[in-house]
Amino acid sequence: MMSAVRSRLVTTCLFVAGLAPVQTMLLEATPVKRALAGPTSSGLFLIPMHHERVPVRRGGKVVSHKTAYSGTIHIGSPVPQDFRVVFDTGSAHLIVPAVECDSEPCRKRQRYNISASSTGRSIKVDGTPVGPGDLADRVSIGFGSGKVVGEPVRERFCLGSAPGACGEVQAIMATKLEGSAFKEMQFDGILGLGLSSLALSKAFSVFNMLADSAQLAQPYFSVFISNSDTQESELAVGGHNERRLMSPFSWVPIVKPEMGYWQVEIGSIRIDGKELDMCQDGACSAILDSGTSHLGLPASHYSVVDSLLARPAASMKDDCASSEAPTVELQLKGINLTLQPRDYMRPMPLSKSVMKHSGLPDAEQYCRPKLMPLKWPPPLGPKVLILGEPVLKRYYTAYDWRGPRAGFALADQEGGKRQALDKRGSAGADRYTSNDAIMLVQVTLAVSHRSFGHRRCVRALAAVPMLGL
Repeated sequence: MMSAVRSRLVTTCLFVAGLAPVQTMLLEATPVKRALAGPTSSGLFLIPMHHERVPVRRGGKVVSHKTAYSGTIHIGSPVPQDFRVVFDTGSAHLIVPAVECDSEPCRKRQRYNISASSTGRSIKVDGTPVGPGDLADRVSIGFGSGKVVGEPVRERFCLGSAPGACGEVQAIMATKLEGSAFKEMQFDGILGLGLSSLALSKAFSVFNMLADSAQLAQPYFSVFISNSDTQESELAVGGHNERRLMSPFSWVPIVKPEMGYWQVEIGSIRIDGKELDMCQDGACSAILDSGTSHLGLPASHYSVVDSLLARPAASMKDDCASSEAPTVELQLKGINLTLQPRDYMRPMPLSKSVMKHSGLPDAEQYCRPKLMPLKWPPPLGPKVLILGEPVLKRYYTAYDWRGPRAGFALADQEGGKRQALDKRGSAGADRYTSNDAIMLVQVTLAVSHRSFGHRRCVRALAAVPMLGL
């Protein structure tokens, strides 16, 4: 429920990506008794994902699109409430807008009504019920492209629009949505699929709940992002869909799992066969994020890489995906990921007048890669990349709770012939329609404990600044 206006802030704990919290009292929640649905016959759940695009205009013309991929879940009973959520590997909470939220971003979305659900309960962050006359905790979650403020609830959750994998989870009902991701896009909420250490506690992790249940064939999920409008994108929970593969999975270990991201080590980065000096000190890593549309690079190296990949528009045939630009290689532990111009280029050329952070000549039009500059504080940064859509469309990715580890296989975008994943690199993928940046990786997490009476406040300020695109 919405909290009374007379509430006062008692304690604030601020969690920042990769940083220790000011206070750690909230890291573990009170255990919650779960009521799980029985396992399905196969234990593999396939959820289609809707492709949403919003035009991006620069200099009075459409130059690209922002994009998001979302699928259906339902929560509550006896009448399930359906929501279209972004399945986001870069965050770790289930977030749906509350019916009490009356701002413009909330009004255009399906909103959760806890009063209409017999299984919904307002709780504190530690899982204890909010008693009569008490106030719920307030949670604030910052993303690269937006911010959510809300209150924790315990509720019954199911994957898909029909009964699928179900269970009881702790979620955030949003009372405020801010930022471009929520103003411009139409999805209702976010289902975070990051590791449970990124969440307020394990009880807030949907996949942790499912992995602990007997419902899944395997404790991992897989993400397929289609490169065309004629084929659906898909989330597979409990394994993977064999029809999406053109190669077997190659697995790499997750580094710094205590931070909660699906983060892998990057040994080197090569452009046209030449190694950049960015990762020669062994400090590079990358976060796999299904909620980010671009490749994120350290701001200190962004301009260099952008200039190496950009090409005059005269070099293209049909569009920028056909330009004669170099191959990008990302060396992971044991495998190379390779990207061709069709994977990383924006579709249409731009002049300097509609480009930011460019060192290119002003008059000539250029094909430009889908890159975005990042500034991340230690210990997560500064040499951390984000592997967004350019990688996730080329590769079918799997996220294994055991280990944990991440798997990469060439994605079968056209139902083509299976082939082996070359440990030194691999052939190009089919081209796809490009888009401009949206970033739903979770960067801050704060909790305010509220009650009537005295006030005591502990504050800390930190940020993960993003340069504009």
